[in-house]
Amino acid sequence: MMKKILSAGLMLLSLTTNSNAQYINASGQNYINRFSVAPAFAGFTQNHEGWLGYRSFATGIDGGTKLLTADVNGNLGENMGYGVSIINEKSGNFNNLFASVTYAYHLKISEDVNLSFGLSPAVIRSAYNLSNAKTYSATIDPVLADQAGLSGTGFDAGFSLMLNVKGLFFSVNAPRLICQDLKFQNGIANFDRTIFGTVSYSIDASEKFEIEPIADVIYAMKGGLDWRGSLAMKYNKRAWINLSYCSANWIGVGAGFSATNRIAVNYQYETGTSDLAKSVNGTHEVSVGFLISKPKQYKKPSVFFDDGDNPADTKKDNKLAKELQQEIEKREEEIKRLEDMIKAAQKEGTLGGTTPAPSDKTTPPDNANIPETEARPDPRVWNKPIPMNNVTFGAKQELVHSSYPGINAYVALMKGEGLTNKEFMKKRILIMVMTDGRGSDSYNKKIAEQRAAKIKAYMVTEGIDASRIEIKAVGSKGNGNTPMERLNNNKVMACWSIKDIE
Repeated sequence: MMKKILSAGLMLLSLTTNSNAQYINASGQNYINRFSVAPAFAGFTQNHEGWLGYRSFATGIDGGTKLLTADVNGNLGENMGYGVSIINEKSGNFNNLFASVTYAYHLKISEDVNLSFGLSPAVIRSAYNLSNAKTYSATIDPVLADQAGLSGTGFDAGFSLMLNVKGLFFSVNAPRLICQDLKFQNGIANFDRTIFGTVSYSIDASEKFEIEPIADVIYAMKGGLDWRGSLAMKYNKRAWINLSYCSANWIGVGAGFSATNRIAVNYQYETGTSDLAKSVNGTHEVSVGFLISKPKQYKKPSVFFDDGDNPADTKKDNKLAKELQQEIEKREEEIKRLEDMIKAAQKEGTLGGTTPAPSDKTTPPDNANIPETEARPDPRVWNKPIPMNNVTFGAKQELVHSSYPGINAYVALMKGEGLTNKEFMKKRILIMVMTDGRGSDSYNKKIAEQRAAKIKAYMVTEGIDASRIEIKAVGSKGNGNTPMERLNNNKVMACWSIKDIE
């Protein structure tokens, strides 16, 4: 009797263990948590994030499989990642526990091509609870009475790789390379090697909509081939739905959203189309993700959105805006004081020569020691950038009145380079704005674009066609050690096109 129980138990243990990996790969986490599909993703997005999941398979059946998952992954420097994963599966009297750690290495082949590798040593423990086993003999089986359970522990290792080409992601994962047998007190459980392959392609359908088809292939050496296709649709980086179908005749639908830029929630429901599957209540899964820390720039395939407005950045940016406004006011006071001194000296006749008034539109800027810009425009299209001197902005990024002479002087400089009015009207103008590096990247880009737009608007009022003017937020300069240095890092550069407008 006992041998029959053990034989049946170990066979079921093997079946549940072999199918467990398919549950993981076919779950709703295959879109939101790529680390669960292939550990080579660990740290790829530069995030530090964790996920908790609960999956109830084929609810309505006594002893149906319940799956608890917990994992965390993140980056170790620029090219490495780490991961920790714990999975607990309970099916009837059987309980399987999988724990693994991952080391990942990310190789940047080119600007658009990345190759990642992951190595994952693991511990596997399986247990069969005999206390709930039943016997139909006339007396209680002494083995069942004396032994509450059987268990076996083994070690294994997995290997995975991931290839990324722009929006294309291809991964292969072999979680059980060693495939060590688990030795029980009265038997051996043999595991099946399983290989997972996943390919997906992210498509930006519009500014706010993203579509990603996903194909999964699961091959077990003994269990054969299984596949799954799904389509994920994401709106504004904050909400998504996921539709899927697998070869075992299961149809799935999932939905999720980012409650904040640090918390994500996902629900997945699957139901079968076969007669057997219709007799159960389907499969339910809930997943919750936590963003522990993030890089400055949002990077796919993370579902955690980056709006640049988290409380820490907002507080820092507001403080920066206040400091910048104070520096601008000091600069304006200094300019006004110097202008008053020049006027007084001219009136008294103590200033040699004739100094043009600040509103003189023909005064060219001082072009000595022109600094190189961080993002030099294409020299085949644009002339060398030249600074617009003495261009400053107010608290709302509006042009300070004293900036007009500098802009007018730049236009005069273009004409002074030998361009006639007719030739000048055929040139395109590129306005580039740089900021200092104290704010977040999103904040700096935002104010740089606003400033460039204000300059463009003024030049239009001066008679230059808006279609001839292009604007660009270049990037951040160093922080600077003094208010004056930081103010000088907020530069405006401009250049005109080499070729005429056709």
